Amino acid sequence: MNQIILQPTGNKDAKKHYNDTIENPVTIKRIIPFLENRDIDIMKRLYSNSVPVWGVTPGYNLSNRTKWSRVKIGDVCLFAKDNHIFASGVVTHKVHSKNLALELWNKDDSGNTWEYIYFLDEIKNHKIHYKIFNEVVGYAEKYVIRSFSVLDLEKSANVLDNFNLSSSIHIPAPKENEIDDIVKEMDEIDGKSSAITRKEQGYWRKKLFPKGTKKENCA
Repeated sequence: MNQIILQPTGNKDAKKHYNDTIENPVTIKRIIPFLENRDIDIMKRLYSNSVPVWGVTPGYNLSNRTKWSRVKIGDVCLFAKDNHIFASGVVTHKVHSKNLALELWNKDDSGNTWEYIYFLDEIKNHKIHYKIFNEVVGYAEKYVIRSFSVLDLEKSANVLDNFNLSSSIHIPAPKENEIDDIVKEMDEIDGKSSAITRKEQGYWRKKLFPKGTKKENCA
């Protein structure tokens, strides 16, 4: 199941980064010199020109690195500031690259850089007040999103369902045994109906239409 990532963007650095690499996506040509060959191949399949990019610093005692390690394809990042969630994006890939982070964002006042990077797609604008979000998640009414975090599966499911945030494009590929079941099921289709699940549809859609990003308004 996909997870929800909470990303506060209220401070000076975060506001600038959102403008520099989300509202104004980064060109593939600028990113490629800092990637390994495997990552280059993936990015070229996913994007034709530019890429919305975000990253986090290692954090105290590498706490952000630990959270970042849980992030996977299809997870939905929620950007928050001024007591509301104002945008979302779907994770397509991630890399650890200090040099790419330095290229995109330089360093913070403590000498750290945002080296735990993830790439996004399906950027959408929202206006979800914290009070409504907190009710859905089960947080206290006055809870404020102050740090990068990844919600557990139950909380993530509640958010995805209530705000209709799931992606039908960027979904992890089924495991080998699941693919066998898909092929078997497709062989049994009589031409009138299909029982292929949403997960499988998303997988094949991603395979057929791998390139391009789309920015939508969903206020």
